[in-house]
Amino acid sequence: MSVVPSSLVVKRWSKDAKKECHVQSVHPELQNEELHAMVRSGNLNGSFGKLCRYASKTEEGYKLVKQEIERLSVLAEEIWRKNGGLEPMEKTAERTPSIRIKVPHVVKTKGRKSESSTQPTKRRCSHCTNEGHDVRTCPQKDHGDTGAHASTS
Repeated sequence: MSVVPSSLVVKRWSKDAKKECHVQSVHPELQNEELHAMVRSGNLNGSFGKLCRYASKTEEGYKLVKQEIERLSVLAEEIWRKNGGLEPMEKTAERTPSIRIKVPHVVKTKGRKSESSTQPTKRRCSHCTNEGHDVRTCPQKDHGDTGAHASTS
């Protein structure tokens, strides 16, 4: 067999899997128009990434894309005004609550723990649990000769 039948190829494995990418729907509880606008804006930003990458490689591509973006910006603003947009976009952006995603804390989970994080524990007496001496020299222990360790002299 030299060619894999198309019935056995899953579309997400192919190169054109992202060509038919659509705006993802928002959860039913998020029916706010501003949130829909944020989702559409994010989708457009992703689409412009590839365009900007190729257009910035040459002067001719840069000028062409710059002119088209300015032309499309004017058209989009006209459509926005026809649909009831009266305020300038800068004021609208100030009112919109921004969702801030912070940088997560880095946690080291593998390997040996660092020496600075744990201070060495001081030795304690096993009889009275105080520091500074051990069970042999404990002042609270009865030091009489007892048991098998006593001398027989």
